[in-house]
Amino acid sequence: MTFGNQGGPVHEKRKVGRPAMITLDQIADAAILELDGITSTKVAERLGVGQSSLYRHITRSDDLARLAVDKALDAHQWPAKEGAWRDFLERTADAFLDFLTQYPGSCRALLELNPSPTALVNIATITAEYVVKQGLSPREANVAVNLISVICLDTVDRLDKNEQPMPDGQGKMIAAQQRKWESQANHELREDMQQLLHAKARTWMHERFDIVLDGLAGRLEKRAV
Repeated sequence: MTFGNQGGPVHEKRKVGRPAMITLDQIADAAILELDGITSTKVAERLGVGQSSLYRHITRSDDLARLAVDKALDAHQWPAKEGAWRDFLERTADAFLDFLTQYPGSCRALLELNPSPTALVNIATITAEYVVKQGLSPREANVAVNLISVICLDTVDRLDKNEQPMPDGQGKMIAAQQRKWESQANHELREDMQQLLHAKARTWMHERFDIVLDGLAGRLEKRAV
């Protein structure tokens, strides 16, 4: 097993016809590589086995995405538990955004998987526990961590959709978004939204997250008075 530029495990495809002796860990590695548009057919082909070999280890096709996301999340680099609550949450949001962009298909998988993958729940719990120690209430911590997930996922999902071709094949969906805003009368709002539509994912994410964190900081300041 080696690691390529995307940070995920890289396997050579085995020839069909070799003995179907595969492990759950091997399935997870192959599923990571096929996460974008994952199907049992793609994963089986990458491993060089029949689909029946996969179903000795899994019960549903959704299990493949869950295996891939769980293993990738566990292997991802998350921030050290240090510093003030706001800094820690911002670094966690950056790490989660890095994960979503590093593994194409992970955003769509996380939006569709229900219940959430175990690794994501574990990361959320660790994050919430740390900020509770920094003065947040359990409810504030859970809401803040949930908003990290919601904002990051929505940011990546929206930008992905903007890059999709329009139904008529005339350009990308972002062009249609631009035309919608060009018709708005308020010049300042129109110009600002045009900038946001072309903003990088990290910029768009932090613009949204900062408003949430400012509100949370204000709440803590009032409570301290």
